[in-house]
Amino acid sequence: MSLYKEEQEERRGERRGEERRRGEERRRRKERRAEERIGGEERRKGEERRRKERRAEERVRKKRRRKRTLFWLLIIVFVALVFSALTGNIPVIFEKFYNYKDESYRPMDTARMKYELEKAKPVGKK
Repeated sequence: MSLYKEEQEERRGERRGEERRRGEERRRRKERRAEERIGGEERRKGEERRRKERRAEERVRKKRRRKRTLFWLLIIVFVALVFSALTGNIPVIFEKFYNYKDESYRPMDTARMKYELEKAKPVGKK
């Protein structure tokens, strides 16, 4: 019977050791979980911050896209208006250019200038 008792005591000791180990493992797990919870909360807060930052960046990008689009749209409209104005007015401009009559031009002035130049030549020869 002594062997049996010794075996039982050994088993009890092993069980106690196993229970201690299990208890330690449980404590460690609890500590890990607590750390994970704390870290998890921090992670969640960090993720929320990142999401907010991303949303803010997306809003800024959208505004920039809108501004860029409006800028190019205005340029296109301006160019279209210029072309339409030119298309409607080009024939009128050509007509005015070719039918232009200079009121200050007098053919008799050229004849007078020639005459005065001819007169001035003998004076210069003296």
